[in-house]
Amino acid sequence: MDALLSDLRQAARGLRRDGGFTAVTVGTLAIGIGLIAAVFSVLHPVLLAPLPYPEADQLAVVWTAIPSEGVTEATSAYANVRDWGSQNRTFDGLATYDPTTLTLGGYEVPEQVMTVRASATLFDVMAVAPQLGRSFTADEETRRATVVVAGAAFADLRFGSAGRAIGATVQ
Repeated sequence: MDALLSDLRQAARGLRRDGGFTAVTVGTLAIGIGLIAAVFSVLHPVLLAPLPYPEADQLAVVWTAIPSEGVTEATSAYANVRDWGSQNRTFDGLATYDPTTLTLGGYEVPEQVMTVRASATLFDVMAVAPQLGRSFTADEETRRATVVVAGAAFADLRFGSAGRAIGATVQ
């Protein structure tokens, strides 16, 4: 223990003697620690944190592969997912979703919005429910009705509140 204290005293004297070296050392440590904290704060919610769904460890994504075209992960066609669901003996449920961008009209300036086309079973498979209103029904899916489940931020921005968005029309 005495040797450790002696070494620490000698290191402190050396750092006091050479101020430039001390500044560079402390600056390097500060930048390194700051970068590690920044990277972790970005990577943790994206890669390391569990998904915000009940039993998220039991969710799986199924892709379609088209080897002849060099495609390894393609969105599966709705008809395929429907057929897989009718023949399914493994999963509790299957749903399909397809992220896409649509143009929102009816306002002074049309706006591109990120949307997800989804099957009626998506909310059940994810074990979540809308906070207000309702989700899609199987009948609407069969009739290919156009129904929108809007996020709270979108509803607040376009309708003033989520409650006023229920039953509203979107172009």
